[in-house]
Amino acid sequence: MPGCGKSLTAKATGSLFQLPLVKLDIGSLLGKYVGESEANMKKALRMAEQVSPCVLWIDEIEKAFSGVAGSSGGGSEVTTRLFGLFLSWMQEKPSAVFVIATANNVSVLPPELLRKGRFDEIFYVDFPNMSERQKILEIHLKDKRTSKINYEQLAEKTEGYTGSDIEGLINDSLEKTFVQGGNVLSNEDIITVLSTITPLKESLKDSIEEFEKTFENFKLKPASFDKGEHQQLLKDSKSRDPVTREMVADNENCPVGILEKLIDDSDANVKKAVIKNPNCPSYLLENIMQSHHPQINWSESFTWSDNSNLVDTELFELALNHPGLKEEFIENLYADNKVSDEQLIEIVQKRKNLKILLKLFDGVLAKSPSNINKGVVRTIHITQKSIISKRQKIISIDDETGENREITFPYDGLVKDVIVLEGDEISAGQNLVKILVPKKKFKRKKIVKKYLLTWYGITDLRASLGIEKSNGPILSALLEEQYSDVVVLAYSNSEKDKGVSESEFLQELKAIDTKGYQGSWDFINKYSNTEFAHNHFECWLKDKLKNEGQQIKINLNQVFLKHLNDTESIYEAAIKSLDSISGQKNEKLVTLYLSPGTPVMAFVWAFTALSHPEIKKKNDCLTSSKQTT
Repeated sequence: MPGCGKSLTAKATGSLFQLPLVKLDIGSLLGKYVGESEANMKKALRMAEQVSPCVLWIDEIEKAFSGVAGSSGGGSEVTTRLFGLFLSWMQEKPSAVFVIATANNVSVLPPELLRKGRFDEIFYVDFPNMSERQKILEIHLKDKRTSKINYEQLAEKTEGYTGSDIEGLINDSLEKTFVQGGNVLSNEDIITVLSTITPLKESLKDSIEEFEKTFENFKLKPASFDKGEHQQLLKDSKSRDPVTREMVADNENCPVGILEKLIDDSDANVKKAVIKNPNCPSYLLENIMQSHHPQINWSESFTWSDNSNLVDTELFELALNHPGLKEEFIENLYADNKVSDEQLIEIVQKRKNLKILLKLFDGVLAKSPSNINKGVVRTIHITQKSIISKRQKIISIDDETGENREITFPYDGLVKDVIVLEGDEISAGQNLVKILVPKKKFKRKKIVKKYLLTWYGITDLRASLGIEKSNGPILSALLEEQYSDVVVLAYSNSEKDKGVSESEFLQELKAIDTKGYQGSWDFINKYSNTEFAHNHFECWLKDKLKNEGQQIKINLNQVFLKHLNDTESIYEAAIKSLDSISGQKNEKLVTLYLSPGTPVMAFVWAFTALSHPEIKKKNDCLTSSKQTT
């Protein structure tokens, strides 16, 4: 659909792949002399190959090759020849150039362009659904001076709006507010401007209907994720049937939050499906692999219960071969002897665009023997990127006497280049093959995992409700400093939970902006320290961190206290959290953070820190006077 983010998606692909984005403008290749256009096309494609790996983007490809379906003569012939060159290049290109194109009308494109092998997948970008419109609004209003913006209400009222329509709405609202002498944009300002805008879905109604028929006829894959599908996945993830849960974990659209819960599933097949999911984040894979102990010292006594949390070898290997696992983590596993030379070689063979792991290899040249003056390459037993084992035959040579000689390689390795061809004449000491061989073990890089251990308070809850001017202490701390894991202890009051329901909470939450100052405090007094408030805060915190591009694992644990200064329960909860952190691998730095906390909590917090002297700790107990102890 026009204005729904096709070009923006193409641009984002380069960032997602972490590769340079190159735009190919077909119109600028056309020349006035015979053969000039074709020469320009070849030159442009050659330049793309030289900067590979890269993403090559063609915007509105149906207009770029518009002459292909036309009559013969003039520009149509030139465009047809350019199209033929482009098709041949897509089929035969030797380098890693990922081609992405956008089009408003795929029905006019030649069928030979759309087949598998040219473009592997065709997606349609539809009008944004409600949750997507809400995200678009949040992006355009980020860092703007606003007051009480009801994103859900605005998302409902912008049904049928494209991303560009919403961007125009916000720009017009800001302009009108400025002209009227205001400096803060309110929800009412946006709704006022909303009535003056005609969305694209209405202004191009007939064209949109044609596009929708095309999508249906071509059976194109939707690029967006429907909110209803998300809710269904969430429901199915709680099913008692392990097969249903496995199907959820296997779904490529499964959100990370659901994968986080399913990774601890009791069924092994569900865990495997989570690890195989291409969207499984690196930190989940790392946590799984850190629980793996491939070798047990049978000379030392132990009980099986001591090893109940160990991950089996199959899960470890699945995680190891996941394309999303960070190179730095694999590097340290190799240094710890948890990854063998053979496994490292297999990983490098399967992956593309490696930087760190290639540094673990030496390039070794296999040469013809010095006792062969002349010979002919008879058979080459290996190919580029093939894995070879120790003493494996790589090349057969006929020496000057006609005797067949087999050349082997003394190490495990990965073939980088085969320098000679079958039938080539060779001499003594000539380079035949370049092979990547793992270097000797190196000193492991020290990784310090940073944990934030904290209680969340009323100010954090107010921030999550949108009635606090700041982000709240916890989110502010997470945005200020990078942490790998966060453990949030939530003070819970079982008596409060008995008197409220989830539907009642959600209904009052929607109306929080209309309650005023006293009404907001009544809401907080009613729902603070309840499971519903905790779940709301956890979801809000995860969404905020995701929008900031932060990959931090959030663990929110409810702690039932008899009263705010219940020292026994506070100490027990904090000890359990530190015990859990202590059991993790790698060196750790734990920040103990109160926001703001009571003097009693601060004392218990400090006393708890003494229980694990082996863990580096930093106590940040923020009081109203901003003193740090």
